[in-house]
Amino acid sequence: MPLKRGRPKKSDKKANKNLEKRKKLKQQIDENKEKIRKYKAKIKEHLDYKETIKKIFRAKSLKTAMKYFNQLNDKLEELPPIIKDFIKKLSKKINKALNYLNDKNMPKTNNLVELLFKVTFPGKIKRIYRTYAGAITQIKIDDLKWIEQNVLKNPVKK
Repeated sequence: MPLKRGRPKKSDKKANKNLEKRKKLKQQIDENKEKIRKYKAKIKEHLDYKETIKKIFRAKSLKTAMKYFNQLNDKLEELPPIIKDFIKKLSKKINKALNYLNDKNMPKTNNLVELLFKVTFPGKIKRIYRTYAGAITQIKIDDLKWIEQNVLKNPVKK
């Protein structure tokens, strides 16, 4: 049934109720649009800082990475509070965080198993692979499961 045009009659309670709901929703939408306009500039500013922080970790040399970090660190008082806190925490461990730039054999992340499989595992599996012995044990168990499924269940064909 199509909606009627114009104002609903006073006796049509359902239509009046729906009209009030639409008015409230329109008012909420207008308020939300105003909030979006208000925060758009702040969001853009945060995204710009995010890109600068990314440059630190994507740099090819330690000198370049430190240059980007020092640029942010010099403007510490002008930064938004969230970015400011992050830079303060990072400044304590910047050498450790950028240590992979000095040694080419060191990976950017510290979990070699995840680098090997290109997957981030859930916590339960991460605990298994945390030690060398745990990783070897898990590989042996996987081999045994494969042998059991493929070799022992299927009869040998002559």
